[in-house]
Amino acid sequence: KTEIMIRRGGNMFRLSMVILLTFVVHVQSSGGDRAGYYRRCLGECAQKLCPLIEPDDAVTAGANENSGEVVEGEGERKREQQRRASARTKTKQQLDPNWEHDDWWMRFMRWDCLSECKYECMQDYSLYRRTKNLPPEKFYGKWPFVRVMGVQELFSSGASFLNGVPHAVYLLTPRLRSKFSGEKGYYMRMPLLVFSVVAINSWLWSTIFHARDKPFTEAADYFFATMQLMYSMWLAAFRIGRSEGLGRWAWLLSGWGLGCGMVGFYCYYLNSMLFVLFDYGWHMKINGVLVGAHFISWIIWSLSLGKKRTYKWQAIGFLAMVLLAASCEVFDFPPVWGLIDAHATWHCLTAPMLPLWYQFWIEDTAFEMQRISRGIKGK
Repeated sequence: KTEIMIRRGGNMFRLSMVILLTFVVHVQSSGGDRAGYYRRCLGECAQKLCPLIEPDDAVTAGANENSGEVVEGEGERKREQQRRASARTKTKQQLDPNWEHDDWWMRFMRWDCLSECKYECMQDYSLYRRTKNLPPEKFYGKWPFVRVMGVQELFSSGASFLNGVPHAVYLLTPRLRSKFSGEKGYYMRMPLLVFSVVAINSWLWSTIFHARDKPFTEAADYFFATMQLMYSMWLAAFRIGRSEGLGRWAWLLSGWGLGCGMVGFYCYYLNSMLFVLFDYGWHMKINGVLVGAHFISWIIWSLSLGKKRTYKWQAIGFLAMVLLAASCEVFDFPPVWGLIDAHATWHCLTAPMLPLWYQFWIEDTAFEMQRISRGIKGK
């Protein structure tokens, strides 16, 4: 019977991984930023707004920055990164340091001369293609969005903020906090409170990154998103291994053993992304594996150790709906009205689901605390 449940779990894991890894793409240079129309516009714009920059340098910077060409070999990829960094540094040195945007909110959002030219030329070339009845093109791996008050992706940023709100509400409201994390001394209290803090931090940086895509905000969004997924995986292992009568060794291995391993791998991940190659594809593969492992852990638990607990479907239902919402990424479409794309739709769908996840923890906490108070061992 156990073998059958494990086989079913394995099939679900493979299915979820097929779905998740479908979303894994490499950010490469796109048709929009390679187009001659765009490159000429970028050079003319930079020459007009930034008198200290030469047109050829502006075109070179626009073609090189974030282009993401696929380069074979680790050494070649490192040299390619150094070349792009050198091009960006050279361009910034030649920009007029006194240029500022007229609107204060644009200055606050750090729109400099070159980024302003990229945006204006992107919109200009997109309008040109529409007048010729041509399909829209991506720029530097992303669809062209219409910015609002300096915010690049209004709906994605707003939806990211909304995803962080439930975590903040449950953490900061004393009545709800005591319900989902339990009383002092409960073994899941601190791990659950830390989970809310980690999630709030992750969604905060997602909000900032979608509002303004800069190298620092991009890295923070990626790193803290991976941290949240790793912590969620550890939280599931710690909860399942601790309370289900699996023995002390199971708890030590699934909780502390896995935790130490994850901390070590996260350090390796940060070192690779920061000092070897900022590889978006590798980052997404890691996140896909984490989401799939997290999902299958709760599937196995619900079919075996937690099968008698009626509230288990809240966890499975939440995770299944999140995977279903993530399927929006498969239907990658240009932003509607220049504001809403597949990624924004995904985030908009997940925000209302989060109370269901906390409701699962509320009922699980109540069940566990009652079991512990009665001194009942095992399931």
